Amino acid sequence: MKAFSIVNKGLEKIAGKEVSEILSSDVDIGNGVVSFDVDAQKIVNYVFRAQCVRRVLIDFGSVKDLGDFKFKDFDFPLDLKYTIKVEGVKGQDNRQKIAKVVGAKFAEGKEIKFDYKNPDVVVIIYFNGEEYYVGLDVMGIELDQRHYRVFPHSASFKGDFSYYFARKAGFEKGKTLLMSFCKDGAIPIEAALFDSDGIVQDVDETYTFEKLDLFKGCTKPVAGEGKGTIHSVDETMQNTNAARKNAKLANVSVDVKKYGLDDLDVKFDEGSIDVLIFHVTSKDEDRINEMYYQASYILKSQGRLMFIGRESWDVSISDKFNFVEKEDLAKGDSIHRIWILEKK
Repeated sequence: MKAFSIVNKGLEKIAGKEVSEILSSDVDIGNGVVSFDVDAQKIVNYVFRAQCVRRVLIDFGSVKDLGDFKFKDFDFPLDLKYTIKVEGVKGQDNRQKIAKVVGAKFAEGKEIKFDYKNPDVVVIIYFNGEEYYVGLDVMGIELDQRHYRVFPHSASFKGDFSYYFARKAGFEKGKTLLMSFCKDGAIPIEAALFDSDGIVQDVDETYTFEKLDLFKGCTKPVAGEGKGTIHSVDETMQNTNAARKNAKLANVSVDVKKYGLDDLDVKFDEGSIDVLIFHVTSKDEDRINEMYYQASYILKSQGRLMFIGRESWDVSISDKFNFVEKEDLAKGDSIHRIWILEKK
């Protein structure tokens, strides 16, 4: 069957790479969307492991004009309750009009039960600014949320962005990653989930696909074992406690410690780290020289260094590092900038 994932804009390439890794499938990468072919069991494996997506949907097609849209043949159980949800369109009135038009097409020739408050199945219409993508939400929930983030930090990121940062920084399975100023631990936890083929969604919950005949006989996946080493450090006990508890809830192995920035060269061996990430808020921006010193000591040759900071932060490049890339990502109304460097 054809399927697609809705992805926060800017994350598409890593999301496409993730599809290829989990499904060994070819991927078509669009604006806010990655599309692929998959069978029922593989899509179940994917939805529990996917870390870089918001939703995963059975693909009913895409059009530039919804007047041209027609639902493909699909065995819609008539004993279930449905709703139509519109995303990517501004204005509640506009979304309601679109839902009404598509809902009428959906119900044509069928005795469909609609329930907007407690549906069994959600049909999504996603507008990416160019086309309308229509599909059945396989899980029925937004997959960038994480059940393990019981102790969140206001400056931290949802699961998809956290995973993106770890992969964009160069982390691969079996490597050693250190996250400093870890906040609630989301980035190292996502790295550990990836390293261990972890299960991102709660397998004890019931999801939409379990109500559909198409997925009868499909089984939920189980986690593997990690081969890498993930360290998560912060200077406050509140953050280290939060990160440690969140990692336990995520069922991953993350070494969480309360270390100061100037402790790193004492606590970690010289040249022992493959990937080092600093999530820098405004109060620590003037400590960049110390960050460079610590990074130059503990990173391996050609090890990767990532800074995550404000768009307005002026980062100078140390002569001990080569500049690799700079990128801006939108998080709500804020812009976060990342710098990626490589140790000489």
